[in-house]
Amino acid sequence: MNKRIVAIIFTALILLCHAPTFTFAVPITEETEPINDTIEEGSEIIISEIQENIIQLAQKQPATRKGLCAKWVINVFKKAGYSISGNACDLWRKYCDTGIENIQPGMIIAVRRSGGRLGWKYGHVGIYIGDGQVIHCSGRVYISTLEDWIKKYDKMNTVLCGFPQDVEDDIITEWMLTLKNDFALMEK
Repeated sequence: MNKRIVAIIFTALILLCHAPTFTFAVPITEETEPINDTIEEGSEIIISEIQENIIQLAQKQPATRKGLCAKWVINVFKKAGYSISGNACDLWRKYCDTGIENIQPGMIIAVRRSGGRLGWKYGHVGIYIGDGQVIHCSGRVYISTLEDWIKKYDKMNTVLCGFPQDVEDDIITEWMLTLKNDFALMEK
């Protein structure tokens, strides 16, 4: 069986069995061809076009004033075509419903509380961009390792991550259409 077909079938099974907290992890073997973003040794993450778009927009998004980290994230998602709202604590409460062990590129990563006066009241938020990195804004745009971000912001409460529901729905739809098209090509 073709390696691509195996990866497609594996992805379909994950989508069907694990939605809405899905993980597009494909174990790497000697026979597996690289598909996209490698996050940790021994697994490979397949990134949808939607996730890739969010990451690219985040990397280009200009900084907001200090204390407006949520506005920065909202601006990224707005440019990607999604409407989200609130401060960092609101984004944590509304969209971050899974633990860090399930983090996927393009996900919002947030804490309900962080250090400093504004951080204690509103929390802090960023976007996971893959390869163990988080992009976030506090007066300027920073790229931190996921490990450092967790060390800094996990002191007050648990770091959570997630996609807004409409983003997650669109990613699942994108994958299902990809699978449908790939299976149609196989039949030819």
